[in-house]
Amino acid sequence: MDSIESTGKTLNQAIENGLKELNKTEDEVKVEVLNMGGLFSKYKVLLTVIEKKEETENFEANNQTDEKIEEEVVQISEETEEVNNKTEEPIAEQKEVIVDENAPEYLDEFLRGLFENMQINAKFIVSADDERINITIRSEEHVAKLIGRHGDTLKSLQYICRVILDAKCKDTRKICVDIEDYRSRRDDVLIKMAIRTAHKVAKTKRKIALEPMNSYERHVIHDALSNDKFCTTYSEGTEPNRHIVIDLKK
Repeated sequence: MDSIESTGKTLNQAIENGLKELNKTEDEVKVEVLNMGGLFSKYKVLLTVIEKKEETENFEANNQTDEKIEEEVVQISEETEEVNNKTEEPIAEQKEVIVDENAPEYLDEFLRGLFENMQINAKFIVSADDERINITIRSEEHVAKLIGRHGDTLKSLQYICRVILDAKCKDTRKICVDIEDYRSRRDDVLIKMAIRTAHKVAKTKRKIALEPMNSYERHVIHDALSNDKFCTTYSEGTEPNRHIVIDLKK
């Protein structure tokens, strides 16, 4: 199992440097924070490549006898035919969400220590339901510092909360961190920009590439123009320079 140590001025930069060296995405590695960084030190993380389940399954399948494989193919074919003959609408497969009742307490404890060490005056509330853990932060003095350029610090904070929770328990609920309603305000800016750019593409009949964005912001753009009559959207490039292109529909 491959693993490397990577450093950066920010947590996000340290992770991205490691991903670039491994040529992997965030979903393909496990991240362990070795050093939180500070005034005179860099962030250090350990990135370990996660062995894909499909690769293990393929290896095992290749070692099965021809007779066993043939039996499985017949069984799959029969099950597929049975499903196709049903008149009911298929039910979408949902991943089971694992909930640990102590998860909010773990995150509350981590954030209190983090803000104290960083000397940041902030108030926050950790709330949770069956599918999501929400962290709402308020700070009159350090809003810009906590959000960062284009939300980079906010994204890093959310990611480190995920890493901390994975280290503490097996809770798989999605974590969402918001600071002074930044996400909703940022979404409004992105949607207006997307619509304005689509109008320009339709008028000039020339495609336009937007600046690099994270996966969440790209999703907002895609969703905002999903029903546009004249334009379509698609992503190009690799992280961290992956961006959206707005183009005319064929």
